[in-house]
Amino acid sequence: MLTEKVVLDNVIKYVRTMLGDKTVEVELTRAELLTLIEQALRKLRPYYSGVRYVQANGKQIDVSNHDPIAVSRVWNAGDIQYNTIQDIMFGGVGLMIYDINFMQRFEMMKAYQMLWNELSNQKGENFRLLNNTIYLDGYLDNALIEMTVNLKTITDVEESSMYADWILDYTLALAKEVLGRKRGKATLQGSPIQLDAAQLLSEAASEKTHLEDQLVGDIYVY
Repeated sequence: MLTEKVVLDNVIKYVRTMLGDKTVEVELTRAELLTLIEQALRKLRPYYSGVRYVQANGKQIDVSNHDPIAVSRVWNAGDIQYNTIQDIMFGGVGLMIYDINFMQRFEMMKAYQMLWNELSNQKGENFRLLNNTIYLDGYLDNALIEMTVNLKTITDVEESSMYADWILDYTLALAKEVLGRKRGKATLQGSPIQLDAAQLLSEAASEKTHLEDQLVGDIYVY
């Protein structure tokens, strides 16, 4: 899984590239772009909930680095090694913490039910979420936890999901808006170069409306 800094850098690179960086000057600082990314995350948060998988070792698991809503399932790993599951499901991609979309989750659940003994269904053994700590009463120390989470940081968004694309595009729309306002205040008297302030502002308004409409439409899958 990519670190938060790498994900933020990728978003900034995308926005700058789409605005023509290296061909024209993009008058937006890194700090300004980080602020726009946070604005995009704030817009998405009320509409987003995702699934996270956490490998647990112990009876009390601190999940304060997420914003958990609920624990939905817990599996005892038994004698099956996690790298075996990784090879089967992802060709070696780690399962320590992994976001998935709806259809991927459906397929993974079918595979997990074949590979692990789901004690929470068979024996009614307990797991509890309290103050961002998961208590695994009656489970082996080596377990896999499925939990539903709110959007806390940008790394909560699955890299290849529609939500990740939405963040990219909404941040770009916000950047166009800020850039359009900046360029609208500039004048180039006697210059053949025309600033594109009006075009940027028009594109930003149209794209923001389209993306915000998606939040109550097809993008919301949970």
